[in-house]
Amino acid sequence: MLGLSATELRLLSRRLKPPSAGKGAPFRALHPDLVVLTFSLILPVFIYGIYTSQKGNLVPALILLAAFYGVYLWKRKAMVARYESQLEASRVAKRRAEQRISRWMKLYYCAREDIVFQPGTAKYVPADQMPGLLTWQATETEM
Repeated sequence: MLGLSATELRLLSRRLKPPSAGKGAPFRALHPDLVVLTFSLILPVFIYGIYTSQKGNLVPALILLAAFYGVYLWKRKAMVARYESQLEASRVAKRRAEQRISRWMKLYYCAREDIVFQPGTAKYVPADQMPGLLTWQATETEM
């Protein structure tokens, strides 16, 4: 095709590879209210176990439980705000990755000049600098 060896084609494909979407969190963030609700639904089992096997420890356990709920209610606003900011940050990162991949899909490679460009624009860069081309902001001529 281009008269390149398999090794040269492999190197070229690495240079022109699509952008990575990045590593996301290993699990999705959970709303703090959902965590407390789940804990509250399981809690009666533990309270019953303390009641049947350690009646003397029931009152201290209930006081400790009330203290934990109190701290949660006191810090709830900050916890929910942090959850929402994490959610927004992941949305922004996902949107940015989608935009970079969309731009990558529109690019062409010129083997003779060893450049990457988008047809209809005057913007081009050497193939080694393609990641920089993916991050520049869309101009009005592209829209």
